[in-house]
Amino acid sequence: NAALRWRIRELERTNQELTAAAAGQCPATSSQAQAVAASPSEGNATCPNCSREVPAANLDAHIIHCERNFRPCAVCGEVLSSKEVELHVSSWTDPAAALVAARSCEGEQSDGLQLLRCMRAHGLRLEDVACPESGETLLHIA
Repeated sequence: NAALRWRIRELERTNQELTAAAAGQCPATSSQAQAVAASPSEGNATCPNCSREVPAANLDAHIIHCERNFRPCAVCGEVLSSKEVELHVSSWTDPAAALVAARSCEGEQSDGLQLLRCMRAHGLRLEDVACPESGETLLHIA
């Protein structure tokens, strides 16, 4: 069991180094990787995947479970179940919701504009969504 945990940590470090090398960054050393997982709370550690504090004794098991079952959204950082990633993206790229947000941009409300920015960051093409009544795109409505 201990040998398996050691091998998993070794593979994770190698994966981080390869990812950093592919991105042109300097690879993280093992002390830097452990500093990320260290927590100011005594006896607890922070999961690098979901940023939750877990007991340090359970960190290895938590990381294995967490990385298999949860993914942070690359755009907003929300940690989602692996099964919910597609639903999350589709909810942020829904044209009907974009029309509602665009209509709320009128006047003093700025929440609609921020919502449209988040939708665009998640992959919604604002220029492809047209208002059914007027035929104008969201760029003209907002």
